Parts: sequence; structure tokens; C-alpha cells
Amino acid sequence: MFRTRCLMQLVSRERLYWVQPAERLKFIAQYDTGIPAEKRFFDATPSGDITILVNNQEVLNEMVLGEKYYVDFTKAKE
Repeated sequence: MFRTRCLMQLVSRERLYWVQPAERLKFIAQYDTGIPAEKRFFDATPSGDITILVNNQEVLNEMVLGEKYYVDFTKAKE
């Protein structure tokens, strides 16, 4: 089993009008080779993006375009 996290930068926010409040958030992978865990991630996954739809206004209020966030990947138990 593995567990990893990656540093993602919020690069776009698209307001959706068919669900209120809702935005499509797109993140791209970032890395700092000075941090061993991030270098390991980059060596295995040199690029990537995640797009999510968020309809929680409190979460949307915290998401800032251009800021970086960690995403944690852990295998789910069945």
C-alpha cells in the first residue's frame, strides 16, 4: 500500500449556473525538488491536473486562485 500527497495550484475557477452555488475548480501539479516527498512525487508523476465541482460556499470562500494546496492520496479500505 502507498500513500502520497501532491502540491496542487488552483489555476481556474468557473462558475456554474445550473447548480447554485457551484464552481468547477482546476488544479495543476506543482513541486519543490528541495522537499524529498515532492521530489518523489515528481519523479513518478511529472505532471497532472485535477478538476472538481464544488457546491459548498464555505469551501469556495477558502479557495484562492493561484494559491497552492496539498491533495492526499490514500488507498481506501474496501
